[in-house]
Amino acid sequence: MLDACVLTIVRNGEDYLESCLLQIIDYVSTIRITVDKRSNDRTKGIVDRLAARYPNIVVSHFDVQDPLVDLVAMRNSQFGFAEKWGFIVD
Repeated sequence: MLDACVLTIVRNGEDYLESCLLQIIDYVSTIRITVDKRSNDRTKGIVDRLAARYPNIVVSHFDVQDPLVDLVAMRNSQFGFAEKWGFIVD
């Protein structure tokens, strides 16, 4: 296992999110997911279910008001969680 943190921002990702995360979950120490609260599909439920099943998945939810500003803030907040290596998977 690589001592690395995968950083992911997701909005309306029900079609691909679970399969993406399951491909990498065994190879990294942490997955940090930030869910855009504007998601209007099953993304939140999928993320919450995966986080309950895998203790190395950490979830936060972000209320996006201004996408141009808030998406940068979301990404910058995630970088603080990558202690050694951080990989962006969006």
